[in-house]
Amino acid sequence: MPETKRPVTPLEVNYICDKCNHGMMMEDPSQAVERQGIDHICVICGHQQTLDSSYPRYEFVGVGE
Repeated sequence: MPETKRPVTPLEVNYICDKCNHGMMMEDPSQAVERQGIDHICVICGHQQTLDSSYPRYEFVGVGE
């Protein structure tokens, strides 16, 4: 199948802290254990939370979508 190209716009997806409602959650690799969910820590208040997805993450959408 031939290749096709189209312009896309990158989007950064963040999760805002449920405790302070200001800081963004960042994946905390120091807390990695084998279980469901991904450990994160708030960059402002230090609140720790387990989330289903890794944050921040990047998504791409077609220009004009």
